[in-house]
Amino acid sequence: NGQPELISGWRAELMAEKLTLLLQEYPR
Repeated sequence: NGQPELISGWRAELMAEKLTLLLQEYPR
């Protein structure tokens, strides 16, 4: 039916972007 791999990859990219933004907002 669907392609879980594609969705997982897209989700991973979204999470990576959010993590990067958080790291930029709160640097060590």
